[in-house]
Amino acid sequence: MSRKAHLSTILGALLLAACAAPRTEVAPPPAAAPVASATTPGILTPRAAATRPAPRPAVRPAPAAPQPELASLIRANVTREGNTLLVSRRPTGEAVPLFRQAIVLANVRSALSATPATAEFRRGLLTVHFPSGTDRQIAAAINRTLEVPEVTRLRATLPQ
Repeated sequence: MSRKAHLSTILGALLLAACAAPRTEVAPPPAAAPVASATTPGILTPRAAATRPAPRPAVRPAPAAPQPELASLIRANVTREGNTLLVSRRPTGEAVPLFRQAIVLANVRSALSATPATAEFRRGLLTVHFPSGTDRQIAAAINRTLEVPEVTRLRATLPQ
């Protein structure tokens, strides 16, 4: 036990000495040393200026191609009301009967499984919420939803 106590005393003293030692500051590297110019003797130029690359001109990005409107990407009749789309495959889309809604909803959720969209029935109307996504992604998801046999109309809530 006395050896352990002696060893811990020595380690404690070394640690204290290391903490109490004054800190030395590291000097910054010296500035570039001037070099005699080969073209004009006697004139000194900084070495860093001789190796500095020439500035590149700013490149402006090309203007983006105009994107087709979301309604034109959907293969159905579309009516837009703010950030909500009312989509129907037929002019008079019938509502899904109450006893079939659970089966249709399962098929729709399966079709939307690769997207962040969520689906539910509200008052007999299929409602699909899109928290994010581009117009092409949203249109593709709506088109997949309309491929489910009993879905003839739906309401899509778009991201803000």
